[in-house]
Amino acid sequence: ARASMSSIYGMTEKYWNDTQVEDITPPQPTFRPLRPPGPQLSSTSYRPLQLFQLYFTNSVLLTIFQNTNEFAAKHMSTTDVPWTYLSVPEMLSFMALVIFMGFVRCSSIADYWKRAKLYGLPFA
Repeated sequence: ARASMSSIYGMTEKYWNDTQVEDITPPQPTFRPLRPPGPQLSSTSYRPLQLFQLYFTNSVLLTIFQNTNEFAAKHMSTTDVPWTYLSVPEMLSFMALVIFMGFVRCSSIADYWKRAKLYGLPFA
């Protein structure tokens, strides 16, 4: 006698359902972490700059700096305004603004530069 494919693989017909049968979601396991959820790093151990430098090492910053200037030199050479090479301090200032703008949300880009006290942004 010839065995069906489902019996060969140890499956029975009860595992196959028609498309009309609604799926049943299995119960989700309860998450029980060994430590309390949240930051595990002592905020007194590191300064914000030190944490930034863990991810953006000198090598990473140099790569970003070089690739930005190479890309701009290649693609901006066709415009009327020539590309002025970016300096490392300018790149770091730009990255600081991008990170800050991720923390402080304004409704438009122009709002970041408003001088009204309502906004109270330190670089406006």
